Amino acid sequence: MNATEILAGAALGVSGIALYLSIMAAWPQIKEWAESMRDLVLWIALVSVVGGIGYLGWTHYEAQRRNATAPRSTPGEFETSATNWQR
Repeated sequence: MNATEILAGAALGVSGIALYLSIMAAWPQIKEWAESMRDLVLWIALVSVVGGIGYLGWTHYEAQRRNATAPRSTPGEFETSATNWQR
């Protein structure tokens, strides 16, 4: 499983919990508690999913930056460059 699949599964699971808490809010005795728990679950989901997407984006950006700055030369290239410089 890659990180995208884990984030998608977490988002699906948390949305299922939020739906269950919304259905529980139909009973007047536990309405306030269920609404507050639902809001808490949704805020945690928002922060974790957005944070996870940000983390994945940052690691992807860092990997591209590292690959872009890595030297891409062959040993023969250095010899040719040094020979051309001495001429």
